[in-house]
Formats: sequence, C-alpha cells, structure tokens
Amino acid sequence: MKQTFTFHPCPLPCNARKIPASAPDVSIEAFENGQYQEALCALLDSIDKNLRNRQVPEAPNEFTIHHGPVTIYIRWDGEMLHIHAPFLELPDRNRLPLMRQAAILNFNDLDLARLCLEDNRLHFVYHCPLAFSHPRKVYQILEEICLVGSRYDYEFQKQFHAQRIISPHFIPYSAEDSAYIYDVIQESTRECLDQLRYFETSRKFQEMRHILAITLMKIIYVAHPQGELRHKIKKAIRNLDRDLPLSLIVADGRQTVKELLNAPMREIADSLYHIETFIPEKQYAYTSDIRERYRECHRQATARFEAGEYRQLCLEVMHRFYASYYKYYLPEETDSLLKTALQESSGQSWETTASILLEALELLLENPKKTTQTDPIIAA
Repeated sequence: MKQTFTFHPCPLPCNARKIPASAPDVSIEAFENGQYQEALCALLDSIDKNLRNRQVPEAPNEFTIHHGPVTIYIRWDGEMLHIHAPFLELPDRNRLPLMRQAAILNFNDLDLARLCLEDNRLHFVYHCPLAFSHPRKVYQILEEICLVGSRYDYEFQKQFHAQRIISPHFIPYSAEDSAYIYDVIQESTRECLDQLRYFETSRKFQEMRHILAITLMKIIYVAHPQGELRHKIKKAIRNLDRDLPLSLIVADGRQTVKELLNAPMREIADSLYHIETFIPEKQYAYTSDIRERYRECHRQATARFEAGEYRQLCLEVMHRFYASYYKYYLPEETDSLLKTALQESSGQSWETTASILLEALELLLENPKKTTQTDPIIAA
C-alpha cells in the first residue's frame, strides 16, 4: 500500500458550546454571597442559556434538562436542592446482574450522584442543602449523570434487555447525510482492510493498530453516530489499548471493521440521529493545550522524517490528528489546520504526506501570543 487514507469531510454542523471564561465566576460569586438560587441559575445559564425558555412560569425553581437518552429534573424547595434523572426499568429477567452493574457504577463511575432503585426502576438521584450546592460540585453531579447515562443506556438495554423510563426525542439525519455517511463507512472499511492485508505478511502489528485506530476514529469524526453503531465503534477503539498481544488486538479490530463493512444501510441509518447535549462528552481544548500535547509528537515526527521513515510518520501523526477530534472539541484555527493537512494528504504517497503533516505540526507549535486559557469550569 503506497498511499495514505482518503479524507472525508464531516457533513454535520459542530454543536460544541464554548463556556465563557467569566461564566463560572458569576455563579461562584453569587454562591459565596449566599445567593444560592441565583448561583444555580447562573451556572445553568453558563452551560445552556436556552434552559430559561423551557421553564414553567408556575415553577420558577424547576429546570428540565435533556441530554441524549437522559432527562434530568432539577428543583429546589426551602433550603434543599434535588436532582433526579429517571434511567431504566428493571427487566423481567436479568434483574440481579443489572443491579450488580448499577452497584459497580455507584462505586466506580459516580462520585456524588447515585443510582437508586425505586419501584423496580433505576434513577440517578442527588439531594443536598442549597448551602452546600457549590457550582463546581453541581457541575460535577450533572456531568456524572450525563456521561454515565449516555454511556450505559444502550449497553444496559442490549446486555440486560432493560427499557428506558423516558423515551428521548431524536431527530434522524437527512436521507442525503445518511447516504453519504454510509458510503464513507463502506469506502473507509474497504480501504482499511486493504491496508491491513498489505502489512499482514510482514506482521507489522503496530502499523496495523494505527490503521485500525485511524479508520474507527475517522468514522466517528464523519458520522457522529449514536446507539448501536456508536457503542460498537467506541468499544473497538477502547479495545485497541488493551494489555494484550498486538496480534490479538488487531484481529479483534479487523473483525469490527468487517462487521461495519457488511452492515446494511438500514442498520447504519438507525444509529444516525441528532440528540440534545447538555454536558459535552468531550472537553474543549484550547490552543495552548493542543500545542503542549503535540510537542513530543513533533519531535518524534522530525526524527522519523530525517530517517526517511515516512510511512511510520504518517500513521503516527494521522492517528494523533483523529484522536484529537475523538477526544476534544478543537479551536477553530486548530480544526482548520488539521482538516487542511488531512485533505491535502488524501490519497498521496507516504513521502508527500509526511512533508504535509510535518509542516502542519510546525504550524501547530507556532506561538504568536501567549495564552493560559483552560477549561473555565475546572479552573474556577
């Protein structure tokens, strides 16, 4: 295989919300002045200003938040804050295994919120006095519920045949976007399998692992899938980092790619829909953060280029580029730089692509002005 991967642009709008750096300060200042209700409203406004439009005039102390498959209810009465999110109904069978998994989540994934059983239904629950509802703590509670609920909703439905208590509202992709994404999956998986066959005879399993990671992350980047497709791909990406022989890791990844290639259009389309997002699954990465993360990558890429190891350079750097999209919401200038490099190198020779990617890394490390911005919620 003498050329690099084909680049496919994402047809969907970016829905990432960048929280203003001053927003948490307003909420924390109100909390420290004893204005607990004002602090809660300021915190929620900093995450999603549209929440106020959904408030019921008769209940100004209540908010309803939609995040993927989870609906969260927030209210306060007197001096207490109540956060509640219905999750799943226990199935007629497999109740005990599901309850065991819920207990494991309470010990491992949830630090503040808790999964509680009420009338054979699992709910995320948290209660505390308003005087103890510091904005950073409330944000962490909401983040736990959103991220844990999104991750395990489909997994528990599939594994234990549980049912959602509340059916979320989804908007399917347009027929044109679904068809485009299906074609991208078909082309990308075929390309991946061709590349794997090329390296298989020489047993270059590390290169094959890069190829699998690039392909799977590229599909996530283009499709932003939900449901079964999202669960399958993200699980395959996590499995690439298991502490197992690379030959076994590559074999499992290849099987997932084959399943994606053979999946019919209807099955793929069932996982392509828009959802409401309250707490973003990924953090917003500021330019200074990206620059620090890529310093070592640039050093290694330069050494690869000088040694004439163009293929290794390309696979490692493209893996890092798609991993950045997979893990973070990127600044506009970084997004533009990475997309340009991936587009210009699409289908090019390894040597040509190596030059393009190395130049992109050098531009990425330029520091025209110093900045110390970080996630405002964490830094506040």
